[in-house]
Amino acid sequence: MKTTLLKFTTTLLLAVIIGFTACEDPNDNNGDDDNDDNNNGATFEMITAYVEEDDQGNPIGELPDDAETQMEDHFNNNDNEKDPGLSLDFDDILNTIIPASGEAENGVAPSDSWFQNVSYQGAFEPGASSNWASWTLTFGMQDYKNGSYTYNPTDTTVIAGNITSNTTWSNTTLYKLDGFVFVTEGATLIIEEGTMIQGLPGQQTDASALIIAKDGTIMAEGTAEKPIVFTAENDTYIGDGLSELANGKWGGLIVLGAAPNNNPTNDYRVEGIPDDPAYPAEYGGTDEADNSGVLSYISIRHGGTDIGAGNEINGLTFGSAGNGTTVDHIEVIANKDDGVEWFGGTVNTSHLLTAYCGDDSYDYDEGFQGKGQFWVTIQAAGTGGRLGEHDSGGDGEGNPPYSRPVIYNATYVGNGGDLITFRDDAGGTYANSIFFNTDEGIEIEYRDDKHCSWDQFETEENLVIKNSVFQDIAK
Repeated sequence: MKTTLLKFTTTLLLAVIIGFTACEDPNDNNGDDDNDDNNNGATFEMITAYVEEDDQGNPIGELPDDAETQMEDHFNNNDNEKDPGLSLDFDDILNTIIPASGEAENGVAPSDSWFQNVSYQGAFEPGASSNWASWTLTFGMQDYKNGSYTYNPTDTTVIAGNITSNTTWSNTTLYKLDGFVFVTEGATLIIEEGTMIQGLPGQQTDASALIIAKDGTIMAEGTAEKPIVFTAENDTYIGDGLSELANGKWGGLIVLGAAPNNNPTNDYRVEGIPDDPAYPAEYGGTDEADNSGVLSYISIRHGGTDIGAGNEINGLTFGSAGNGTTVDHIEVIANKDDGVEWFGGTVNTSHLLTAYCGDDSYDYDEGFQGKGQFWVTIQAAGTGGRLGEHDSGGDGEGNPPYSRPVIYNATYVGNGGDLITFRDDAGGTYANSIFFNTDEGIEIEYRDDKHCSWDQFETEENLVIKNSVFQDIAK
């Protein structure tokens, strides 16, 4: 949850019906106080638009008369499909998240060569007997729980303070983070495959987190057989020391860079770190190709400790990370706040999985313009916010660059709550994706006093939902 955005929390003034409706459950409450945009008794649908309110509760404009038609036409003309009968089951989602053969096999080819060209929708090939997420905690960590690798450190090292020279963390050592640990002053931190790092418990300025500063680099290259694990104290390498829902036990992993964002200056400090000169938490610049290093086969578990005033650290945070950074095969499990969040930047990411997080699964803001493919999220029953909270605002709302990443082959599994909200000037593209089991469809914010997400959708065509499947949405 971004505490800086609380002043924009709204009540839905006008919901526009595409045509697939169901009655609201007045008792529905997923525990996210910042997710109440639709609680006015309006019907639900695949895509809605709502008018933002000002601080006095007055609507900021009025939706166009043809808004309903525009959204219905967008849904239908972009080959989206409602309830095609996918063989998914929320009560047994770990065994049914892969569609059966013959389902969701209408993928369209991306126009950008960065993306893998697959002929299906969603993050997993329909009918496959295994999947790329088999190494994760969520899926039983099959590759290394049942594999030959055993993590057996011969010593333990407590890490405190800043890392200011090139350093290697070995898989023969257990590392424990004590407080905020910054990699800075041009240093590179190399983490060997199969290494485990535990964050010690602590709140506020005693919280533990690893932060790759704007002038630092991380080279953390795990493998499916030997992932790199970031977790809480008392957890084990294979993830059987804590419940899958245990959260807030330590901080998280933060990567800062010098790629663009839409903040007025480039000395903004990333969310979740106290405003203290001792912490080099600034991010932002002009280098789209900025390179913060490599993150590959990384398991991040049980983080999101509270640093004060209800402000928690995300599982994995990017602050203006550039597209020279390599990010693939990442899981974030049971984070108290968001799973993954981007503040500006251009970093491209593939094969991400978040599960059982306490707030939003994927959150972007401040002009994020990266690419993503094979993103998965699974919400636990009764907890979690939106599957996607997509903003472009902060102090730069209305200023370019606007948030408009391109995401292919997502599989988002909700728990009957919120799907995706585009607000505060955000755009973005979802293609070849599967959305499953939410009470609400995709929301788009409208306001007429400044550039907004509706403008991205209506006139600029930078908010696009195409070739995607909506299964059990807005029931």
